[in-house]
Amino acid sequence: MESQVNPYGPILYSGLPIIITLLLVLILGVIVLVLFIRGRKEDADPNTSQMPRRFWMTESDKGRVRALYLGKLSELESRLRSGEIEFRPAYQELSVTIRDFVKDISGIDLTKSTLSELRLKNVPVVSSLIETYYEPEFAVETDDDVYKAICDAGMVIERWI
Repeated sequence: MESQVNPYGPILYSGLPIIITLLLVLILGVIVLVLFIRGRKEDADPNTSQMPRRFWMTESDKGRVRALYLGKLSELESRLRSGEIEFRPAYQELSVTIRDFVKDISGIDLTKSTLSELRLKNVPVVSSLIETYYEPEFAVETDDDVYKAICDAGMVIERWI
């Protein structure tokens, strides 16, 4: 009489392969869930101030961007002196110019940020500069010196790292 020996019998009847498979699926699911939540949290946070990782500029590129925006400030000052533009639209243009500069030089988009959002984005020099523009930008009359504001914006542009 022939003996039939099945060496896989006890393993097939045990729940060990099923338990190991379920544990591996569970661990993999937890890892995917954690990565998904971290990714969504970073995408959803509008107050992140980190520069995009792909945004790198050479020093010569930074120099060209600085020169472009210093030229815009110079042109704004010339239009002010000639009477082509008044103080209020000048402050509005100054605010747009400094926000565009920060976006072009660092990749941090401040173009649609309110003052409170600017404070959260870790650009204190820009937020304090734009804060000084708020009163004259929205006032009918102001005692503020728009030429000093242009000079201050120029210093921020020149000293930006």
